[in-house]
Amino acid sequence: MFATYRKQDEAGLPPADAVRIEIDVTPIATPQHPQSLALLEFWTSHRRGDRLLSRAALPCREMGPILPSIFVLEPLDAEGSDWRLRLIGTQLTGWLGFDPTGQAISELYQPDCVAGNAEVYRQVTTERAIHATQGRLCGFNRDFLELEILHLPIEGTSPQDLLLLGSISIFQTLRRPPQP
Repeated sequence: MFATYRKQDEAGLPPADAVRIEIDVTPIATPQHPQSLALLEFWTSHRRGDRLLSRAALPCREMGPILPSIFVLEPLDAEGSDWRLRLIGTQLTGWLGFDPTGQAISELYQPDCVAGNAEVYRQVTTERAIHATQGRLCGFNRDFLELEILHLPIEGTSPQDLLLLGSISIFQTLRRPPQP
C-alpha cells in the first residue's frame, strides 16, 4: 500500500484529505513483537468464558504502555464493507502526521486496498479470530518502517456488536529474512 499526496503543507506534511495509506504485509501464525504480545495478553486476560474483551474496558491504566499504538474500528454497514476509526493512538497519529479518528478506511486507504482490508476485519469479527501480519509501511518517507499489525475482535455495546481492536508495532531494528 502506498501513500499518495496531492499537496503538502508548510511543514512538508500532506493534508489529511490527501493521504492514502498502503502497507505491504504478510500474515503470520502468531504475533512476535513485544507490544503485540502485550496487547494479546491483555485481550486474553480480560475475556470471560466465551465473552470477548469489552470496549468498555478500554482505555485503562493496565493498557497505558500500549495505548499509543492501538486503534479501534467499527463497521459502517451490516456487510462490513467499510469501517470507521473510532480511536487511534497518539504514536500512530504522529506517524501519519494527522488524526484520522472518525474517518472511514475508504477515505484513508488506496481504493484498491479497501475491500481486502474490510474482508480481514469482517473475518476477525465474524470468526472471533486473531489476525497478525508483518511487513512494511510504504510511502510518505517511512518505507523503512518494518511493522507488525495485530487485529483482535472485541465487544462493543453488546456481545453481538463486534468491533476490531488493533495495534501497529514498529520494529526498532530492520529485520531481514534468513538467506537460503
